[in-house]
Amino acid sequence: MTEDPGDLPEAVVRRALEEGLDRIRSHIRSKLADPNHADDVLQIFCTRALERAGDLKESAAARTWLSRVLATTIADYYRSLARRRARETPVDDGHMSSIAAETEADRAACACLEALLGGLSETDAGLIRSIDIEDQDRASVAAALGLNFNALTVRLHRARARLRALVMRLCAACVAHGFDDCGCPPSVAASAED
Repeated sequence: MTEDPGDLPEAVVRRALEEGLDRIRSHIRSKLADPNHADDVLQIFCTRALERAGDLKESAAARTWLSRVLATTIADYYRSLARRRARETPVDDGHMSSIAAETEADRAACACLEALLGGLSETDAGLIRSIDIEDQDRASVAAALGLNFNALTVRLHRARARLRALVMRLCAACVAHGFDDCGCPPSVAASAED
């Protein structure tokens, strides 16, 4: 590689890439089994090298600098591959049965909850019902109420605090055993509406 002392780092890096492209491609293919992935890594490497060309301090060190960029690009590829494989790990049957049990527990939520919601204002009860029980998207609920997302979050927080206070005051059995289907006596639920 011939260098002019006044070359800009971008021009030096571009020229080094052009001159060494075949060697770089061969090196990457020797490190990666899949040629398509090797081509992807080559493209990422070239893009990174050109974007970071301003980091090159001396034109004479371009090849050394490029080899470091290439090494980090390959390492990043392997880290990305490991993360992708971890996300694709099959779920075992035991995990699926615990998800099913959680779903069933959600359906059997405290029977007195509806009555307790009756003890809240219509606005508070509607927020909790929409977001926590019906699992509606917060952005959609905010839009329907004409609120921005932050205002909805504050209102929901306050509504939950009022519901929490009501549960603590009226439903001692739920507090003691964890809010499963408690079967609170109707008098507790009725007193929530007072």
